[in-house]
Amino acid sequence: MTAYSASGAEIQRSFFNWGMLKKETEMKILIVVREPWYDEIVRELRKKNKVDYIFKSRDIFKIENGNYHISKLFGLRRGYSIVAYILTTFLLLTRKYDVCMTDYRSVYMPTLFPIISSFIHQFKTIFVYDLRTIPVDYVREQAETIEKQFCKEVHFANRYYQGITVITPEMLNYIQNKCTEIHKQVGIWESGVDEEMFKPLPKNLELKQKIGFSVHDFVCFYHGSLSNARGVIELVESFRIIRHREQAIKLLILGKGECSEKLEKIIRDASLEDTVKIHDWVACNEVPQFISTADLCVIPLPDIFWWRVSSPLKLMEYIACGKNILLTDIIAHTNAVGTNNKYFWVHETTADSFAERIIECYNCYQENPDIYFKRGMDERQRHLDNITWGHRSDCLQEYLSRLVDSDATLP
Repeated sequence: MTAYSASGAEIQRSFFNWGMLKKETEMKILIVVREPWYDEIVRELRKKNKVDYIFKSRDIFKIENGNYHISKLFGLRRGYSIVAYILTTFLLLTRKYDVCMTDYRSVYMPTLFPIISSFIHQFKTIFVYDLRTIPVDYVREQAETIEKQFCKEVHFANRYYQGITVITPEMLNYIQNKCTEIHKQVGIWESGVDEEMFKPLPKNLELKQKIGFSVHDFVCFYHGSLSNARGVIELVESFRIIRHREQAIKLLILGKGECSEKLEKIIRDASLEDTVKIHDWVACNEVPQFISTADLCVIPLPDIFWWRVSSPLKLMEYIACGKNILLTDIIAHTNAVGTNNKYFWVHETTADSFAERIIECYNCYQENPDIYFKRGMDERQRHLDNITWGHRSDCLQEYLSRLVDSDATLP
């Protein structure tokens, strides 16, 4: 287990022998978030702790088994904030939590409680600010306003919260360089995967044909948000080149976003309707069946700061499914899987580069399909234990326990 603490501009790494700390005890935790990324970590934390979970939901307002589903109030965008604020305040006043953790969009939900806690030690709740992402997918004209607001939130947490957790070391470097020096102990827990849901499956040939491909086609696959700065446009444009060289290579995209119409226009203008298919979002538990149709999963993220700080969830899912993967050569990817592996890499986010590398992957498949598919399975075996949500939860559990334990020893 590796934990990080930051003091001034220096980031120090220290190693912990959990057996040397006092015996792990159950904690009472309140998690307050707007982003839909916490269900799995909450599920894992509940195996060892009592967790109340406030989150933004499309469902009507309901409370069940410690889950507080908060929807819009009377259709108002700020309705969620109003209800979540009242509920967070009520729970903090009436229940003795060891930890309250918020995501970056909910940093002000506990309002005065972190301030009180920072000055009055008798208030025992530890407040932890969690960063899974920085603001992304905004236009250049909005950059100054959005980044200023983000740094304002980081400043608040750095001053009044007792702990900060981030998704990667690069995230910590980013906020220290962009916003402020971090004076708190910092924990790191990356994206994980549900290994029971995302696992090697037989190819769903019926689904493959229903999508519009032949059972013999070599299918490249991407799923996620479709926006201008994710490399998806260049990936689709690469099939203008690929189609003329290898007609058996196809592309399936699962998702939607701001550039969906632009992608559809590229497909129409280049007459790629039989080569590139875009499918709308499906339920999470259906995604593995779509991944099963793939011969090569592609993550085309360009080397910009939005993605350098990330820990791509889709990468963990492709690994767990035992797939061969084509990755852009960015630090978020090399940190996750290293550089000594059997995955395929592309060094430039251009249509020409994607086309060249995809055709090389196809040729590798053609030479020996058995050896080709074994590559992905070998990498799955090597990485899986370290990317499950159970493992990520252990990292977070250790950090929170250490934070609570150190606070309890203060006079």
